[in-house]
Amino acid sequence: MGTSEPKTSNVVDVLYPVGKILTLDANIAGDSSDQQKTIQLKIKRQQLPYTLSSGSVVEEVSDFLDKTEGNVQFLKMFDRRAAVDLRDEKRADPWSENNDNEYAKGVQSGKVATFSEQLHWNVPYYVEDGDSDWDEAEDEAFIDDEERKLYEAEIAVYDRLKEYQGICIPKILATVKLDIPPPNAALTAQQRELHQQKGLLLQYLPGPTIQEMIVETPDAPWRNIVDQALKIVSILGDHDVLNKDMRLENLITLGYPDSATQANLLRIGDGRRATAMKKGSWDS
Repeated sequence: MGTSEPKTSNVVDVLYPVGKILTLDANIAGDSSDQQKTIQLKIKRQQLPYTLSSGSVVEEVSDFLDKTEGNVQFLKMFDRRAAVDLRDEKRADPWSENNDNEYAKGVQSGKVATFSEQLHWNVPYYVEDGDSDWDEAEDEAFIDDEERKLYEAEIAVYDRLKEYQGICIPKILATVKLDIPPPNAALTAQQRELHQQKGLLLQYLPGPTIQEMIVETPDAPWRNIVDQALKIVSILGDHDVLNKDMRLENLITLGYPDSATQANLLRIGDGRRATAMKKGSWDS
């Protein structure tokens, strides 16, 4: 995999710039038909920095979502291109259009599908033995595979914490897919799937993060906020959830300056403990 130092990238402004309208395939939560619908979301604001996933405040410009809580949502994409922290952690080069072109060539030749299959059969040994010799297409395939696993793990966590959605974690409004195939390419269904980026459309929590409040609002009711944050940590632990992304900037405060100010968890990542696994093992 790449060994260069992390570089400043225009990934934010290229992939999810403010004002861009995204067209996504969505499975709407609570829709009994279980059929995908095409929705359009306009990006209002980016949630920075990008970490294991990208985050954007969006509004729906189509008309499929329940608007009882307003028309502002939070879009979390498990997009290999925007996985800044994951790329750094896995020693992969920052995303570039050149990397994308090499990945597209690898998808069309069948190289990426073969590589992904080898990853799944022998993950620890294949990664340790092969990563230093991987080319750009293989790097991208590995990051894409990791992002898909993170997405599946997060879906499992939200399902496990279903009773707390809308209380101390956001509600899931829809699961979404973004197609990013190369232009003018004739792709099979399997190849097209390798160009899909998956994500979650979540309830928007309109409040400052705890990190922001430390700086901007030192007289906040901190005891209540901290108690609420500890309650969230306890709930995650009680449900065997490992949250790798538990940071102050991922805890949103709602209700300030009301005395009932509470903390809500904005981001969950990147896994949960499988009950069938022995203690100390994690499914991520």
